[in-house]
Amino acid sequence: MSLLTLVNRFAAEVNVDSNVTTVMGSTDPQIIQIKSLLQKEVDDLAGRGDWEALVNEATLTTGLKRPLTGTSTQVSSYKLIDGFADFIEDNVRVGETVTNTTTGETATITALGSIYLPGHLTLSEDIFLGPDYPVTLEEYTIDMEDQGAIADLASNGFRYIRNDTIWDRDLRLPVYVIDATDWQQVKAVEVTGPRYQARIRGGRLLSNPPAAAGHTWAFEYVTWNALTDSTGDTQKQYFTNDNDLMLLPEFLLESGLQWRWKKQKGMEYAEDFRSYEHLVANELSRNGLKRPLKMHQSSYTPEPKVFVPDGSWNV
Repeated sequence: MSLLTLVNRFAAEVNVDSNVTTVMGSTDPQIIQIKSLLQKEVDDLAGRGDWEALVNEATLTTGLKRPLTGTSTQVSSYKLIDGFADFIEDNVRVGETVTNTTTGETATITALGSIYLPGHLTLSEDIFLGPDYPVTLEEYTIDMEDQGAIADLASNGFRYIRNDTIWDRDLRLPVYVIDATDWQQVKAVEVTGPRYQARIRGGRLLSNPPAAAGHTWAFEYVTWNALTDSTGDTQKQYFTNDNDLMLLPEFLLESGLQWRWKKQKGMEYAEDFRSYEHLVANELSRNGLKRPLKMHQSSYTPEPKVFVPDGSWNV
């Protein structure tokens, strides 16, 4: 149901002009108010639970892999690469390893750029430079703690990651979630465990230990974008067109709009609100697919294993 259709239906119910030809272009205070209340209902209802219609999957490649451009530079005994990137901003650290993806040779980062050579890496060995200078540089990979801005990794209106959904698909193991207290502890005592742990800080996804370059991580996240354009291809958070569609159950939006309208007008709305809350609870309980509840099922830590499908097998 489009924004225009829903507003017309509700306008008829509350005895307002029910032949609305435009919502976004309307100057009628009543229609403007209905649209504003509906937007508030969409935003609030979206935050009531993990609506499957608002769940997205994101995948990312860990670490840093960047094709170097330009030419190399060598000054005195320093072995330097890439004068065209801000490595400090990328959180590259001294002691991490750089790999020439063409030859497989590795070198350790011994220093970052100085005020005289900003943006350069100083390496322990010449793995990119040839006998003649300058030469074209190769690709490199670096294990990184900072995997990037979460808003860029989960680009469809990121709201939050669903619990227990971050997995390393190369290791076939979950990525554990770590809170601020434990993060500071492992950083202080320099503990490096066998499993990756992740947290979000400052809007960026961090990994401890620094994730090996080239691994595929995947997770599910809930979006703020509970609306789409008329084609259903472009999700968004706010109404911008009369033909915008809603991803949440329309009967809930209408019910929510009803009690909000009455409250705004100073009418009695308690019964409408009670009915609305029951509808929301019932719909959330049926949202998506549910596992059967097994009281004997115990929790376990996922481990690498061979998966064999159920069925009859000839022996």
